[in-house]
Amino acid sequence: MNGFVDKRSLKIILVGIVGAIVVVGTVELFHVKKKTLLSAGAVANISDPSRVPRVLVQRVTAGPIAHVVDLPGSLRSYYKANIYAKASGYIKKVLVDIGDRVKAGQLLAVIEEPELKKELAQSQASLAASEAGVTQAQAQLDQYLRGLSVAKGNLTTAQASLTLQQAIYASSKQLFQGQAISQQAFDQSTSQLTGAQAGVEVARAKVASAQALIQSGRSAVLLAQANVNVSQARMQKFQTLLEYDRITSPFDGVITVRGIDPGDFVQSAAAGKSLKPLFQIVQQNKVRVFVDVPEQEVRFVHVGTPVLVTPFGYDNTHLKGTITRTADALDVATRTLRCEIDLDNPTGMLRGGMYADVKILEHRADGVLVPQTSLITSGGVTRVMLVRKNRAVEVPVKTGLSTSLMVQITSGLKVGDSIIVRGQDFVQPGGEIIPIHRTLTVTAEKVNPVPAVAGFAN
Repeated sequence: MNGFVDKRSLKIILVGIVGAIVVVGTVELFHVKKKTLLSAGAVANISDPSRVPRVLVQRVTAGPIAHVVDLPGSLRSYYKANIYAKASGYIKKVLVDIGDRVKAGQLLAVIEEPELKKELAQSQASLAASEAGVTQAQAQLDQYLRGLSVAKGNLTTAQASLTLQQAIYASSKQLFQGQAISQQAFDQSTSQLTGAQAGVEVARAKVASAQALIQSGRSAVLLAQANVNVSQARMQKFQTLLEYDRITSPFDGVITVRGIDPGDFVQSAAAGKSLKPLFQIVQQNKVRVFVDVPEQEVRFVHVGTPVLVTPFGYDNTHLKGTITRTADALDVATRTLRCEIDLDNPTGMLRGGMYADVKILEHRADGVLVPQTSLITSGGVTRVMLVRKNRAVEVPVKTGLSTSLMVQITSGLKVGDSIIVRGQDFVQPGGEIIPIHRTLTVTAEKVNPVPAVAGFAN
């Protein structure tokens, strides 16, 4: 054959291969048909209406149910302040850095302002000059007061002299009319009376002049005092501005941002420009926890509602608290109510910007409780299957508070009723059943388990 297979041998080989394939296919088809027949028999056996279904049955009990809502929250420092410069100048000293704990009033940095110091020196000199002016004006007023006193004394003397001369004149006149004295003597008394009258008028004029000088002196004193007040106000202004060169902490806290270095030029925030803060300081001995409560839960939340806060990363740390305040109005964009919880933070474990899990014990009630698995809801009506004389009886119920496991029944059931909790989907109302009883002691049920440290008693 010269090394090659002849045609007869090749035909025998091909026939053998085809025969093997046919045998294997026949065997496999037999097995598939057998499995199909067995499955059909099993389905027929399960769907056999003559079989009585077995269901899990439980007696209705009473107990407390707590509606606890688990929401994400965020922590913020109780106070946070951005510190800006009130005066422009160069940074002379920086005394703190990020992470430093500071006290209220503690010096953080110093700004250098040479021009402002010159202005303060000039205002101090102006104040000294104004005060000297007050001293001078007061001295002049005192002199005017002494002049008035002298003028009044002279007026009194002149008036006494006039009275004397009037008496002499009256006597001389009688004597002259009786020809007891000469014309010359009478004329002399008349002249003396006229001189006394003129002396009184002069004295009165000097008193009026002294009083006018006093009024002018008092005005000069008031003007000098006003100049002092202006100088004092100007000096105090510059002193106040220089105090702004000393950047101090507004409260006890921690430095979280330091935006300056020695030698930096800073501008006054009063200029209205957009500036970076010199420092940011936060108060950490107490923190605020913010949580947004959905609209459907708002009716249960009020100031004083107990909460449990678990900071992210501290799974075994559960902090008790209460709702401290609420916004009292829903955010129209998110339809949520902003609530705040104040927590003491003596160890500094809590930090602003952290997230937390917040459990809110919204409501607690006592009543008839059934498992969630026992409810049948269709067409907007909720029902359960009662067990009476080994037959299923469907009854409508009304529900109250619910959790992930239990439901409060407000009407339709009473304690002691037996209900189907598993298998009711295979039971027709009035149909016969084989009940399998399960005993369960119902305790306070919550949406999410709350650690005992929360103080949420069952």
